[in-house]
Amino acid sequence: MELRPSSPVNERPVIGILTQEVSDDDMRPFGKTYIPASYVKYIESAGSRVAPIRLNLTQAEYEKIFAEINGLLFIGGAVDLVQSDYARLQ
Repeated sequence: MELRPSSPVNERPVIGILTQEVSDDDMRPFGKTYIPASYVKYIESAGSRVAPIRLNLTQAEYEKIFAEINGLLFIGGAVDLVQSDYARLQ
C-alpha cells in the first residue's frame, strides 16, 4: 500500500516582497505600509506565491522568514539600499 498525502503538496516557489512605507498622509488610516498590487500580480503570474514581509521586524523574525522563502523582491525605484530600511536586513 502506497501512502499519499491527503492533499497535494504545493511546490510553487514562495517569493517574499518587502513592504514600503505609505508616504501619503491621506492613506495612513488604511495602514502604514503597503505592496503595490502590480508586484503581487507579476510574481503570481509567473507561478509563484507571494509572502508579504513587513518592515521593522526583529532580526530573528527576518531570519525565520528568509529561511522559509525561495526569493526576495525589493520594490521601489531609486532607493539607496544602504541608507534605507532595507539595510537593516543584511
